[in-house]
Amino acid sequence: MNNKNEKLIISKGDRFYKRTNAELLNCLLNKNYKAWYKSYYLLTDTSFLWMAHIDSKVRNDWKNEFVGEKLIETYVGDENNLPSNFNIAFEFKTRLVFEKLEGCFIFRGVYKLMVKESKPEVRYFEKISDTTNLFDF
Repeated sequence: MNNKNEKLIISKGDRFYKRTNAELLNCLLNKNYKAWYKSYYLLTDTSFLWMAHIDSKVRNDWKNEFVGEKLIETYVGDENNLPSNFNIAFEFKTRLVFEKLEGCFIFRGVYKLMVKESKPEVRYFEKISDTTNLFDF
């Protein structure tokens, strides 16, 4: 799959057997990255592709979990030493969520920040779509 295919539709549950963030981005966007260490990739002025473990375990001071159809992202690190991208969820409110597992990524859907319910340290996202062409939000 690459972005040259204008009819590309990714659906909830689609698996991408890639080991790294860079390999997934190369596959989806026809890039040639050797490495990509961030968990996100900006797609539009309001959305980004998010590649993260979503298993309620704390990683890099964040805990990500699904509760029903909602996604909850909780910062559990030092509030006096916030990461540089701490407020990105409020700038780019729409996430195309790819859950990172051992040896693959699974597309979970498109989620939008629930602004009224969220605080900087706990962000709530509701699912708005089970499909995407990567640039439709």
